Amino acid sequence: MKKNLLLKILFLVSCELCFSQDIKSIKVTYGKYMKSLLDTTKTNPKQLKDLFYVLDANLNESRFEFVKRLDIDNYSNKRLIGRSGGDGVYYKNLNLKEKLHQKYFGDKEFLISYDFNRYNWKISKETKIIGNYKCYKASTSYSFYSKLADNNFEVNIIAWFTPEISIPFGPAGYDGLPGLVLEVQIGGFYFVASKIQINTKVEIKKPKSGIKVTSKEYDKIIETSFDGKLD
Repeated sequence: MKKNLLLKILFLVSCELCFSQDIKSIKVTYGKYMKSLLDTTKTNPKQLKDLFYVLDANLNESRFEFVKRLDIDNYSNKRLIGRSGGDGVYYKNLNLKEKLHQKYFGDKEFLISYDFNRYNWKISKETKIIGNYKCYKASTSYSFYSKLADNNFEVNIIAWFTPEISIPFGPAGYDGLPGLVLEVQIGGFYFVASKIQINTKVEIKKPKSGIKVTSKEYDKIIETSFDGKLD
């Protein structure tokens, strides 16, 4: 991004933040959607039935997790809960500069620590309205090597965030932008906000149990177990 464009976006963001200072906490419900990467039309992605997630956040902490239901074993989309993020508990603390993901692999529970600023976002001037909020587009990507396929893969990520809610969190650890992420696309999967509760009471518990590993150590465990097949 050109320097002058970045300065313009940051100026617009800072102006909009002036109107969001009274927001101290939020509870956001996201639905999960999917669309084939081969589909180049403008058709909307398909919502995956009964897959909903909740983000609880205040000005310093956030916790994101799947909304469990009693009939989970009957889900036709159960296998898609964790695809491109969504399994386990995601936690972030701004003051402590801590980013954690608690999840099970097999019968073992892990507590994975990630780089605090995991994604190098590029903010564009493109905007759209989600709900009642003006959102800015941001993009990034990450790559991984699959030993099974003996190939490197790159995953593109597009996020839409609103500086009108100056809480810099988002679904499944896709955060670090100057505002709340209301929609994010990871390859062919999407998290889209369907309900936003502002200044509601939230309880944010930091996950503590599990085998403590770094993200690189966890990836190595997956690679050893599944010959590099990552979710």
